[in-house]
Amino acid sequence: MTLEEKFLFDLQGYLVIKNVLTQAEVAEPNAVADEKFPRVPGQTGQRTSRVSTWGPAYQALIDHPKIVPYLVELIDSKFRLDHDYCIFMHEGDKGGNLHGGEGHEGDHWYKYRDGRMLNGLCVVTFFLTPAAVGDGGFARIPGTHKSNFVQAVPPEGSPVRAHGLCGAASG
Repeated sequence: MTLEEKFLFDLQGYLVIKNVLTQAEVAEPNAVADEKFPRVPGQTGQRTSRVSTWGPAYQALIDHPKIVPYLVELIDSKFRLDHDYCIFMHEGDKGGNLHGGEGHEGDHWYKYRDGRMLNGLCVVTFFLTPAAVGDGGFARIPGTHKSNFVQAVPPEGSPVRAHGLCGAASG
């Protein structure tokens, strides 16, 4: 990780790493998903687990060579896959609730000690379709990994969210 990336992760609690996947690395998992998990008209926010069993296209995402250096830096060289899933969303779908912060779910923690960032859990999200700011589907609030007020996260439609203080995914 660059010093700038370390600064941003420590400040915000996340990084957006663009252009990780090639066009082929995006096309192949999409083709597999269309076959294994066809979209059901009228059904929203579909989620399925254990997508790593869908074959090499998904297994290649687990230890992608452009992501592994980040995991080593943020977790350890002995990181592991805890769970894998896909969320399929359509325009207008509502997502899950926000979560995180100090003391949340035992393994969701972040500390900085002796010049090292230490994380109990690190999520890697791959967008397999274009995701521009405002498209929805994924949200994160900078700094909530350090927050002691997660229960006070503004609800959907609040002025704080409307003014962009709570971030949506950026392509």
